[in-house]
Amino acid sequence: MARLLLMTEDAFTVDAQTKFKDALAQAAGVSNSAVSIDQVEGRRTGHRRLLKDSIRVDTRVKAAYKCTADTMGAKLTADNINGELAMLGLPPATMLEVAKSTLASTVTAPSDKKSPNTNEQTNPLSLLLWLARLIPSLLKVGWV
Repeated sequence: MARLLLMTEDAFTVDAQTKFKDALAQAAGVSNSAVSIDQVEGRRTGHRRLLKDSIRVDTRVKAAYKCTADTMGAKLTADNINGELAMLGLPPATMLEVAKSTLASTVTAPSDKKSPNTNEQTNPLSLLLWLARLIPSLLKVGWV
């Protein structure tokens, strides 16, 4: 996700970056350790007489599951983020790219010939369904 902040790269200190991450974390409802700043790029915008320094900040908010990522993405609106930025003393951000859901980690089914998707990503519900199908086989063998 990319945001444009009206401040210079020099003003975007480690303290300001921490506040920025804290604001995104608060808006998304996650801990600040789930937020990372991938890139900061200085820009100059405006016309000849009104030049403004700004920076583009590319960030990522990690989520373990797609449903969690979708929920966080819905919370990361311009209003929510700018409200959190204002409380921390940072200027409002302009959204350049909307949040996209990508998984930080995956859960895979245990390696077994009866596993339906051994090499594919699965969500917790798929894993539970896989285990539910496996239990009757284990009962026949006497392992449960």
